[in-house]
Amino acid sequence: MMKVLPTWLMGVLLMCSACLCGQNRAQLIKEADSTYQSNILKSRINGVYIPKDLDDAFAELDRLSPPEALDKIRVEDENYIAQKLHFGLGRWMAYNWNFDEGSRFSHYLKGLGLFYSSEMIDFVLISYHRYLNKKPQDIEVRVKQYIEKRKKKS
Repeated sequence: MMKVLPTWLMGVLLMCSACLCGQNRAQLIKEADSTYQSNILKSRINGVYIPKDLDDAFAELDRLSPPEALDKIRVEDENYIAQKLHFGLGRWMAYNWNFDEGSRFSHYLKGLGLFYSSEMIDFVLISYHRYLNKKPQDIEVRVKQYIEKRKKKS
């Protein structure tokens, strides 16, 4: 059964869509690109230190994390850690290290072949787990797995 929207709501929706269509798309893209280009040069965004690469991220996570938390991470399976911490520590990284709007760390991760913040989160969490357990990173192999998974979804 199809519901009909009230006339006033249809009017509001039409006005909103007209405003969105009226914006200069090229200008919005230019501003977003300008913000990205500026962000990837910064060592701090909103007062938060931005790592330059994985080793720097590991050092920062070591600095910020209490030893007992690291012990809990160390003893679990890496995939479990990625799943368990995705919406906690992972979202913290994505927000504070500016994965979506760009930062020098997200730019580094994009250079590896990771383009979505959820991929970046999982990749960094698993990498950190491997670092804590002194296991090989196998970066190229793991990035290829993300790329293949992405291709299967599209």
